[in-house]
Amino acid sequence: MPELILLHQKYQNMGFHLIVVSIDSNRKAVEDYFQNYSTSALILWDKEHQVKKQYEVTGIPRTFVIDSQRKIQLDIIGSDIDALKEHLNQVFGRKQT
Repeated sequence: MPELILLHQKYQNMGFHLIVVSIDSNRKAVEDYFQNYSTSALILWDKEHQVKKQYEVTGIPRTFVIDSQRKIQLDIIGSDIDALKEHLNQVFGRKQT
């Protein structure tokens, strides 16, 4: 998660928004976890698993890059942060760090 937050900080002024959806059963645990990070990312708690069902999430972690037209541009199953970095670098035209 820290790497996602760093990517958000790097690209947020270019239009990249990070929305974290947690399906944990304990909301306080989610809130406590994110108190350790200084981020303007939107943190949502999907208690009823509506988002999980809508996007057919079968495993976690799961990362989607969704464009302004609400189309999925990238779907990463697992923790492949390098694939996400590469995609964002292509979209925003920066060298990979």
